[in-house]
Amino acid sequence: MTATPTPRRPFGVMLALVGGVLVFSVIPSLMIGTLMYLANYVQNDVEGGISGIEFSGANFQPLLVPLMLALIYLGLAIWAWRGKPPVARFVFPLVTAVYCIVTWGLLTIPQANGPEVFDSASDMAQTASTVYIFAMIGVTVYIGWFMNRWSARAFYRGYYTKRDLQLLQDVQVGQAAPQMAVGS
Repeated sequence: MTATPTPRRPFGVMLALVGGVLVFSVIPSLMIGTLMYLANYVQNDVEGGISGIEFSGANFQPLLVPLMLALIYLGLAIWAWRGKPPVARFVFPLVTAVYCIVTWGLLTIPQANGPEVFDSASDMAQTASTVYIFAMIGVTVYIGWFMNRWSARAFYRGYYTKRDLQLLQDVQVGQAAPQMAVGS
């Protein structure tokens, strides 16, 4: 009797986790960090605003909530990377979907500045938000799709079922067959 191999982390799971961390942790953290750095830089300017940006009276406490969510998502991704407990396969896509829906809602809320407020960065910010929304949706769909594939299920389960072993054997035979045909 041969021992069944222990499932390794599939490349698609690695891609899903790295993509999720990039879109839902790294990019929001960089945006928040940049805003806080600029505010600190302008407020500490002795000349009083050489850059032409006025941050006085700005409240950055609301930015702490998205920053904490990004850090929590990073922790969840590390938990899903380890693959233990198996419930991470369900929790990670669910949290990603909720995060995507909430962020989409926040990005598409009309601004209360009024229709006459339009500066040179508004068009660029609108385009960046649209691209970010599409990236979020794409990553969320990919995570939901790949976490339900047989290889990801086997990894999180920790063992192969008979069906998984058959699929694994079919994949290995399918990869070996074209190599034999080329050599013939």
